[in-house]
Amino acid sequence: MLKDLYGNLLQELPLKCKVDDCKDDLWRYYDQLTNTRRLLGTSQDVAKLEAQEAEELEKDVEHMAKLKYMKSVELYYQDRRRALKKYDEKARDML
Repeated sequence: MLKDLYGNLLQELPLKCKVDDCKDDLWRYYDQLTNTRRLLGTSQDVAKLEAQEAEELEKDVEHMAKLKYMKSVELYYQDRRRALKKYDEKARDML
């Protein structure tokens, strides 16, 4: 029984590490895009968009943590990263 418990935990470890890495990278990317764009200026509408995107990102990384397969995590991560790029383009267009 103990062997099964540790075996299951060890099998889940690479997935958990992948999720943590992806989550950290998405937040770093969001911060990088947001901070770089803020150098250009901001507005109330852009600030609202930033807040909405941060909420959405928080929900998405929580969902990503529940995925069961490495491939699913990777695909979700790539989709979310593309969405962040679109968010940045939209925010820049609003300035």
